Amino acid sequence: MTESRTLVRRHDRPARRPPTASTDPVARVSAALPGPHLTVLLVVVLANYAAQVPYALDLYGTHVSRTGAGLLGITLAWFLAGVVLQRRGGRAGRAGYWLLLSFLITEFLFYFHGQILQLAHGYGMVHDLVHAHDTIVRWVFVVGDLNFVAAGFFAAYLAWHRRTSARP
Repeated sequence: MTESRTLVRRHDRPARRPPTASTDPVARVSAALPGPHLTVLLVVVLANYAAQVPYALDLYGTHVSRTGAGLLGITLAWFLAGVVLQRRGGRAGRAGYWLLLSFLITEFLFYFHGQILQLAHGYGMVHDLVHAHDTIVRWVFVVGDLNFVAAGFFAAYLAWHRRTSARP
């Protein structure tokens, strides 16, 4: 008789949350990119930054703009801070989420202006790839186009999964 009471009591308990679910409301707001998604994003964005060095040397030689190099450094720090903080979770993850999302939206709008809005004037993605006779410039355009697509995809992913993939 005691065994049956023990079994009944065990089944009356409310179900526990899985250990990965966070009870912190701040952590639930920030969405974390899963590892494979983050790897793809890191490769594409860092390839774009790496491509800027041979691109600048090919077009401008050693006369590189300090302002342009400074802006590249600031935006790279913006991206990396968002990634690092977003992976930490908690309050830092929330800040990282917003940093990463704002970076991706800004990058998407930058390429949207340069690629899509230029189509009305006969320029844009296809024109750049067809009329670029320099191999370095052509590859930089390809990497930039990949960044455009990746920024749009991952910004939409983060916005869509904002509350569903919480970091503890």
